[in-house]
Amino acid sequence: MSSNQQSAPAARAPLIEAEGTRFDIGYQHGRQASELAHGTLVWSFSELEAAGLKRDAALAGAMRLLEIVRQSTPEMVEEVAGIADGAGMSLAEAAVINTRYELLFLGLSDGAAVTAPRGECTLFGVDGSRCAEGDPIIGQNVDLGPESRPYWVILCVRPPGAPRLLTATLAGMLAQEGINSAGLALCGSMIRCAGWRAGYPSRKFLRRRVLEQRSVAQAIDLIRSSPPRASSHNLLLADAQGRLVDVETTISDVLLVRPSAGLLAHSNHYLSPAAHNENACIGDYSHNSVARYERMRRLLESIEDPFTPVIATSLLRDHAGAGRAICRHGDRDETGAETNVAVIAEPGKRRLHVALGPPCEAAFTTYQLHDSGVAIDQCLDVAAAKTGEAHAAV
Repeated sequence: MSSNQQSAPAARAPLIEAEGTRFDIGYQHGRQASELAHGTLVWSFSELEAAGLKRDAALAGAMRLLEIVRQSTPEMVEEVAGIADGAGMSLAEAAVINTRYELLFLGLSDGAAVTAPRGECTLFGVDGSRCAEGDPIIGQNVDLGPESRPYWVILCVRPPGAPRLLTATLAGMLAQEGINSAGLALCGSMIRCAGWRAGYPSRKFLRRRVLEQRSVAQAIDLIRSSPPRASSHNLLLADAQGRLVDVETTISDVLLVRPSAGLLAHSNHYLSPAAHNENACIGDYSHNSVARYERMRRLLESIEDPFTPVIATSLLRDHAGAGRAICRHGDRDETGAETNVAVIAEPGKRRLHVALGPPCEAAFTTYQLHDSGVAIDQCLDVAAAKTGEAHAAV
């Protein structure tokens, strides 16, 4: 296939809807997505075993982390228990799905802890002052291995006492990228710092709690007041009040990256000067991360028209950089990574656009979130958007 051709759109991810108690929400999620959740579990174990972490050690490590979660947020454990019961797996297995990343880097295997990922994400944020409709837009490509692509779902839940939320996530996981009915949007990426430990898992548990907040300000307060974290993480946040900020964390620090000229780009290395020394933790992978970050930044700066979700698709479909491209394909990427889903969020509109697979090959389905549920709208019309290759000279 030439770089200017697109294959037939990938199938739409299954929509899973759940509400009730925390356990009820988890149970409905697990039951509706049982087969896919088991696929996520098999994939999780394969990733851990490839890093030298055997199944029994992974199960024990996951339960150790889950007990730490239980101490401060037992409701999160209730939901994971519901996922386990609904999907027909053990609590420890459901915990593995939701702590895989912490387990990879905690050094529990017989060998050294993993130092670099197989592949990770590229993000963008555009302030409302530069957007056609006056509200911020954020988005990203979620890059893992191609083996995890079949297990994605769109999860819509209404936790007790929290806004309804919509997240594109692997089946069995509490949350990945998403929005909520109060107008908060969240994207995220891996960043690595030294000192990962047995603590509160950031990648899924803290992310889910952030997505239940009603504003960027509340989300930052939650992150700052969280129990001692097991891991570092990066979250790009925007809300219906027009706030846009990137939040980089280490196990102990919370660092804010503000937009420059209304634009934000991020990948997998720290941008905050106070944490630059931590970038040594990803070794040579920093070259890949910096290349994608610089490319996204240049693409954003090249846009002259008011920003729209359609323009956003062109950023996420960009193939410049060969093995270090933003739109990643397992047979071309230098790490074997592949874009599993692409996400564009409009918090002011409570709208989430999701492409299942590399966005150069897949249509973006539009999900409209309401207090009462979610509606699936038409796909984004990207016919007028520039392809990623059209930006290659930028």
